[in-house]
Amino acid sequence: MNAEGQFDRGEIWLVDFGTDLADPEQAFIRPAVIVSDNRLHHPNLRIVIVVPGTSTIRGIPLHVALTPDTGNGLTAETAF
Repeated sequence: MNAEGQFDRGEIWLVDFGTDLADPEQAFIRPAVIVSDNRLHHPNLRIVIVVPGTSTIRGIPLHVALTPDTGNGLTAETAF
């Protein structure tokens, strides 16, 4: 979150996606990276677009895998 209390593109947050396991939706609490443009993150709009992460690394070419470090707060290698 930036100095104005808004989200920034590229930040990783823990997001509760609920408990519905309906395929192909993600569920449970998991890391997600913010991909929406910062201009959408105005408090009155209340919109943030995220990509959920998974610790199941499948080597899919479109996935970006991140290794945990102090900067990203991840606890396991995560693919987005």
